[in-house]
Amino acid sequence: MLLTFAAGATGLLVGLRFRVPALIAASVTSVALCLLAAPFAELGLAATTGTILAVLCALQGGYLAGLMLSCMWSRFPRPGYDYWQAVIRSPLRGADSLK
Repeated sequence: MLLTFAAGATGLLVGLRFRVPALIAASVTSVALCLLAAPFAELGLAATTGTILAVLCALQGGYLAGLMLSCMWSRFPRPGYDYWQAVIRSPLRGADSLK
């Protein structure tokens, strides 16, 4: 249970700062830690597999939550930013719209 919460928090932090390669590395590390901890906890094959799936789900769910927070934070308007001037000067509108 503690490992699952730690994986979720780690996923959140990875999602806030890093991208997919860091998630892959964190997933591999989580699986390795679960496999190393299974003999000490005396878990069977089914329990070990369930623990690995729960940890990976928490890790990737936390990653998605951190990624959403990161995207929302980067799109949040900053003080002094004039949104409409950016829309008027948009390259998608073409040169004729500036006349």
